[in-house]
Amino acid sequence: IGRGRALEYVHSAQDIDSAMAERIRWINHASALTDYVQTLTACIALFRPAGIATAKREVNVVGRPSKELLIRKSQDVFDALVGTPAAQCRKRAFWPIRGYETLQTYRRVTGRL
Repeated sequence: IGRGRALEYVHSAQDIDSAMAERIRWINHASALTDYVQTLTACIALFRPAGIATAKREVNVVGRPSKELLIRKSQDVFDALVGTPAAQCRKRAFWPIRGYETLQTYRRVTGRL
């Protein structure tokens, strides 16, 4: 999806159903999967295990950052944004929604700030 749509979903925390996910190309297929899976597995079964492992490894190198990297980058973005004066003001309204009554509760639950 494009930048605008990504920002829309990030800022709204909107849930995406399978039909929408397919329409915006977050997923490849949203349908009854039995026939599709049977055909796919029959094709995959024709390859040698070493070939499948090599293909997966190579795709993962370029297409799947490590969990640790994703967590660190997400935390860096969060830390940078939550420290701004505007964010400090908005947190007072946001905390009750997320179950944090006070800054002390937030610190106790998250171990942050």
